[in-house]
Amino acid sequence: AEEAMEKHAKQLEETTTFLNSVIENIPIMVFVKDAKDLKWIRWNKAGEETIGFSREELTGKSDSDIFPKEEADFFNRIDREALQSGELIDTPEEMVHTRHKGLRIFHTLKVPILDAEGKPQYLVGMSEDITERKRAEIDASRTQAFLDSVVENIPITVFIKRPDDLSFIRWNKAGEESVGIKNEEMIGKTDYDFFPKEEAEFFIA
Repeated sequence: AEEAMEKHAKQLEETTTFLNSVIENIPIMVFVKDAKDLKWIRWNKAGEETIGFSREELTGKSDSDIFPKEEADFFNRIDREALQSGELIDTPEEMVHTRHKGLRIFHTLKVPILDAEGKPQYLVGMSEDITERKRAEIDASRTQAFLDSVVENIPITVFIKRPDDLSFIRWNKAGEESVGIKNEEMIGKTDYDFFPKEEAEFFIA
């Protein structure tokens, strides 16, 4: 019995060490709160680096001790929603003030950990800083809008076709005015749908 208990204790220690290593080295922020008072009891390395506070500064504190009131109130509302529902809460975007990186955008997941009686004991949160991704998406959207504006306002016909069946996927304003066919009518069609057979075969060739 003693050998079995020693073996079990060793396995438990190895499992705990493994899980601690995973949490510490995972490249996204992981934190744990006590369900009773929503104070932090654990932060990983990525969380320290992202928020800019050490775990010693954060442990035993709550959102209102670190973040502006509006942010803290928002985080607390999501925390309580997760605890009350007993389910994972996904927040695709939330604004967070950090110590050294300023205002950042996070994608956060929060899930309650229940005890044997099904009552919330802890709240585990995982957050990924998606600020750069969002900026890239915004830049790409602006670039696309600029290119669309150029294509639409250039005074010569511009069209784009699919490479497989040569159907139209874009037809600009100058094309509409010169040929007399609207963009909506052209999309998904081919030259054969609009021009005499000889012309259509010439264009496609």
